[in-house]
Amino acid sequence: MRHACINAILYADDILLLAPSVGGLQQMLIVCETEINVLGLNLIHRKSVCMHVGPRYMARCVIKTINGNVLNWVTVIR
Repeated sequence: MRHACINAILYADDILLLAPSVGGLQQMLIVCETEINVLGLNLIHRKSVCMHVGPRYMARCVIKTINGNVLNWVTVIR
């Protein structure tokens, strides 16, 4: 049996990052934002959000973009 780990789902101009920890999410965001910038594109931090799922879903941590913009935490995504 083969197993695969999927941490990023892309559709058109949307990217969904999945991480096992907040620290992992911060690292993934930095990598993705760096590559987005290399392509001449920008991450729109006002449209980017974080959502925590699991028993500690109410815990809030700070996730920042490369420029220091803090992403909002939400309980529902669309």
